[in-house]
Amino acid sequence: MSEYKLTIYADEEGPFGHFSVGVTGPGIDEPLSGKYLRDETVSGKVGALTGGAPGAVRNDSDRKGKSTVIERSVPLTRAQAKKAAEYIADARANPGEYELFGKNCIDLAQGALDASGADARVDKMFTDQELDEIGDFPIYGAGDLAQRRGHLQDIEKIVSETKPGAERRKAIRDYWTRGGELPPDPPDPAKMKAALMPSEKDDDGGRDELLFKSADQLTEAEALELGRWYQGLQSSDPLRGELDRMRRDYYRLNYGDDPAAVDETGRMKPVQPRRAVPEKPTPAKSADGHTLKEGIRRITGALVKRAGKDGLANAAKVLQTGLNLAGQALKVDGDPGPKTRAGLAATVAKQGAAKTEEAVAMGGFKRMVDAGRASGAPKSGLRDTVETDVQPLFGDKQPKVAAETLQSSLNDLNDEAAAERSAPKPEPLKLDGDIGPKTDGAFASALADHGAEKLTKRYADDLGFGLG
Repeated sequence: MSEYKLTIYADEEGPFGHFSVGVTGPGIDEPLSGKYLRDETVSGKVGALTGGAPGAVRNDSDRKGKSTVIERSVPLTRAQAKKAAEYIADARANPGEYELFGKNCIDLAQGALDASGADARVDKMFTDQELDEIGDFPIYGAGDLAQRRGHLQDIEKIVSETKPGAERRKAIRDYWTRGGELPPDPPDPAKMKAALMPSEKDDDGGRDELLFKSADQLTEAEALELGRWYQGLQSSDPLRGELDRMRRDYYRLNYGDDPAAVDETGRMKPVQPRRAVPEKPTPAKSADGHTLKEGIRRITGALVKRAGKDGLANAAKVLQTGLNLAGQALKVDGDPGPKTRAGLAATVAKQGAAKTEEAVAMGGFKRMVDAGRASGAPKSGLRDTVETDVQPLFGDKQPKVAAETLQSSLNDLNDEAAAERSAPKPEPLKLDGDIGPKTDGAFASALADHGAEKLTKRYADDLGFGLG
């Protein structure tokens, strides 16, 4: 493990959020620093917004340890750390101008990374959710600016690697359809299947399913297994509480909770079950009556197809976003690991496969909306996402219901925004299921006024999905 590291702190405190950067290691201790507008008066702020004003690089060490701060580190060699530290020191001595949309705190952090030679980007060091939380004002927040900066870098890469015309337009359209992600290299659907599909050779010996069985389903052997699982966990593990509850429910149901009976010698009498305890294990069931494994296979099958088209990481991000909409709290990091698998199983168990499908579909929609929020509404991604992610849930009998419902949702949202501004209502969209320039424009307006979360939730509610 490297002794040297560059650390970036993302702080959501304040209306715009903030990024700080520092370098540490033997013989190098460049304190945490951040770039600011030197003149915080109204005239200074106007200058930062309209073209640039004097900047300042200040010590940000007081941000360490705050509950609002998210920390990420990059290991460096001594030579790399020295270059990054020299960059920060020079920026402190010569801060130059500060601009809201450039030459800001993100530039200082990214500049230190670039100076070190590390292959890292600020926007890729944090999840989309984390960046969305950094700064209260859409577009102006530090997290949004970091996302926008990253998208511009990606588009520059696409432009440099594609021919002008149809090829370049398609590459850019596909980029936004994937939620603002460069094409994966190479797509690997097999990894998605291996990560999420139920297996008889699970590392935990099949314990996962036990979590989704009710007390009346458990056999005595399974109840004992819950006890062994409980004993093997750290005392701080929150799962211990759930396992203890399940065991108590099992024994209370089958043996009651009355005081133990004793014989005339004072010995405890053998306790007999007061109901027929299952002897053979049965599969865990989902909320819609199917086995849990059947439900997970149903969801995973569609995700495997998506991974084959968009790559494992993009498919995993859609799944994670969708599961979060359904009530989970996963990091949207593109890694379909144990936590994602557990979140999928929990959602299928509690809400059923059909509801989970709806959540994943809206996960794809929200990924596109989030990309639109960062880029200024990608017109090319809206139609593809609605037709690819949402419409298939309704089949052929209602061929345009997903698009028509979106148009209705946009009409309502834009009417609400106009009412809040005491402005005339905009011309409503015709509910024809044709996502063209007018629908794209209404989408951009609703996104700017209401944000990604509310737009996605309204659309899901109007579709009858009722997420969360």
